[in-house]
Amino acid sequence: MTLAEIVQFSKQAGTEEILLQQIELTDSVFQMTTQTLLFLLEQGVSTRVIRAMQESPFSAREKSARIRAYGER
Repeated sequence: MTLAEIVQFSKQAGTEEILLQQIELTDSVFQMTTQTLLFLLEQGVSTRVIRAMQESPFSAREKSARIRAYGER
C-alpha cells in the first residue's frame, strides 16, 4: 500500500479495521520519517494505523525468514 492509499482509506468512515488487515496482508513496508508521521497525523490517520505501519517491516522480515526456513508462503 502507498501513503496516498492509507490516507484515502482513513478518510472513509468505518475502514480502520479493514485498513489494518490490508497493511498486514500485503506485507507493506513504509519509510516512517518524522515528516511522514506528521503528514499522516495532519491527514487524520489514526494512531492505530500509524502504529501498524511502523511495525509492518518487522512482520515482513519474519515472513521472509519463515519462507527461507520452511518454504512457507
